[in-house]
Amino acid sequence: MAMMMVILLFPVAVALSGGAEEVTPEDPVDMRIASTGGTDSLRGDALRFFQEEIANKTDGAINVRLYLDGQLGGDEDNTYQLQEGSVEAIFNGTAPHFLFGDEMEIEYWPFIFDDADHLVTFYDTSDFVQEVNEMLIEEMGIRSLVLATRGPRHITSDTPIERPEDLEGLQFRTPGIDSVVRAFEGLGANVVSLPVPELITGLETGMVDGQENPLDNIYSWGLYDVQDYLTLTYHTYSGRMFYVNEQFWQGLPEDLQQAVVSTAEEMAAFIRENIERADEEYLAELEERGMEVIHPDVEAFQAAFEEALKDMPQGHQDLYWEARALVD
Repeated sequence: MAMMMVILLFPVAVALSGGAEEVTPEDPVDMRIASTGGTDSLRGDALRFFQEEIANKTDGAINVRLYLDGQLGGDEDNTYQLQEGSVEAIFNGTAPHFLFGDEMEIEYWPFIFDDADHLVTFYDTSDFVQEVNEMLIEEMGIRSLVLATRGPRHITSDTPIERPEDLEGLQFRTPGIDSVVRAFEGLGANVVSLPVPELITGLETGMVDGQENPLDNIYSWGLYDVQDYLTLTYHTYSGRMFYVNEQFWQGLPEDLQQAVVSTAEEMAAFIRENIERADEEYLAELEERGMEVIHPDVEAFQAAFEEALKDMPQGHQDLYWEARALVD
């Protein structure tokens, strides 16, 4: 597997016989949800929305407990916890999809998607994505329930990043996703893949000089305290998937399954409706807290990353151009 993360994969047997037991408010089902999202982020707001709405819809039959701010670890930790059943759901990035189709990592290649609508269309129409969804259920016991969009990713740094060439030689943190690592290495950065809980320390100690993330993460993780510059590259539109443990899912009666799906869809709509407003507020707050905002030549970054794509495996390139063909 190309991805720079380790998750123990073990066969998952989901008990499907016998039907789901009746769930009542007097004997509610606990639904523990883990996320790396900050308490004060739009993701945190969205999960609290889910928590309140599912309680209302089910008359308290589902009791949601939230673990935010990476309280239970990073994305990889949360995925393992979901697989083993120590949490019932997670709301993070789409990295679990990469375990059964590393070409899916191309989702994070800069400028593959023009906007959030383009990303959603790809997930809804790609046969490859649907095949991976099935493999996640069969091999890991993880169900992909609802895709939510997020704000575009940007670059923060200790020194100004105005052109692609400014990344050369920079100690730069990315997620441990092979396509992201190779994209920024293609522009000359020395990439370090730190898990989220170690990011602040890495920036404070100089282990890394810069990183890339959406504005909600940049703000809610307090990166303004350890980074001076924010370069608005809009280079990646990625999603966050609401994943649930399959054994938990099959244990719910149909009416509660429907309630979870509809509430997750409403949560995704809540995020979508508030992304632009939230990003404007985050940007204003980041400037207020001293970050210098740079508006670079975005087309120059797009051209540089497209040139770096030529060094990726052919399967990754094919999926990239499949996604681009939806709008080009």
